[in-house]
Amino acid sequence: MIEQLKVILKEAIIQERDIGQHNQFLQYKTAKDEILSLSKEALTDEQIKLLDLFLTPLQKEGMSETAAESFWKRLTSSGDLIEPSPFSPSSYRFIHFYINGALQDETEFSQALQGLFQREVTLVWNKVNEGFIVEYIANEDDEHEVDSLVEAIMTDFYVKVSIFQGSKFTNFLDAKKIFNWEKTAFSLGRKALPKLAVIRKEQLIPFLLTHEASEITKDMLLQTISPLQEDKELLKTIKVFFESNLNTTLAAKTLFMHRNSLQYRIDKFIEKTGIDIKQFQQAAATYMLIALYETREK
Repeated sequence: MIEQLKVILKEAIIQERDIGQHNQFLQYKTAKDEILSLSKEALTDEQIKLLDLFLTPLQKEGMSETAAESFWKRLTSSGDLIEPSPFSPSSYRFIHFYINGALQDETEFSQALQGLFQREVTLVWNKVNEGFIVEYIANEDDEHEVDSLVEAIMTDFYVKVSIFQGSKFTNFLDAKKIFNWEKTAFSLGRKALPKLAVIRKEQLIPFLLTHEASEITKDMLLQTISPLQEDKELLKTIKVFFESNLNTTLAAKTLFMHRNSLQYRIDKFIEKTGIDIKQFQQAAATYMLIALYETREK
């Protein structure tokens, strides 16, 4: 893809030695850490938006990067740590966000987002529509409730946002490993649970476990429910039954059906698959199988 971009945008590409001759230029980093420098004057607005989506923009013209932003960018990308640490809280946490929609003013959004926290945080953009916030946690009172964060963003900026609440950590040397794992989990979560605005690690356990399995293992596991893979309505019913903590009364209310009708569907599932989903262990295993099936379907 990078080579194709170079062909399409060859008139805009600036060689590193010639950057000083251009007053306005944009720089992007590729997946292979290659720096691509482009003349802003030679690009259309649509081309810039596409580049922002598919490549990692480096510091944008007119936007000064704070020392804290530089620190966390370097730490999460390379793991490099410059001593002494510029921060003193006892622990930290990443809050990853993804915006589904166009922002009118990125700077205004950044300022508003940081203003929603009672204490100072650092906001770092990865791409034009995604980034992360670093919380500095000295005590439990410093932890922000992310549900209210989502509500405020959607109300003020009229965009749909997804957020992944990371885990607290204390050692800077673990930051890169934690960041990359959470970023991967968040990407999987947006695919597996698209209706959720706030995604938490515990909600992703079934998807993460099945995601790491080999393709042949996935195929063999899905054979367990193969007689019912075409009956999406029945699988949906069973999933709601699980999410209702195996409570048939609650599940029937959620599905707007009579309790006896739900019981009939549960019995049908048991008969077709041989899995007794009224038992916890078999129910847990089946829930993971349905999670695997849904992830593959998407």
